[in-house]
Amino acid sequence: MQIVEATRSPALGSAFMVFHAPLTDVSYTLTITESLKGTSRTYSNIAGGSGQLCGAVDSSGFLP
Repeated sequence: MQIVEATRSPALGSAFMVFHAPLTDVSYTLTITESLKGTSRTYSNIAGGSGQLCGAVDSSGFLP
């Protein structure tokens, strides 16, 4: 998992972006909580699901 700060870049959405790439076919749930606002996002991988080895990008992620 990688979190990238793009808050000063309007071209990238001005948010904290979340990247996760499991590289496995094991089922998992990942919950990220932004501690100041208490905002949470949950990401998951379903065993045997399509795209399971690629992961995902949440470019809207967490707004500042």
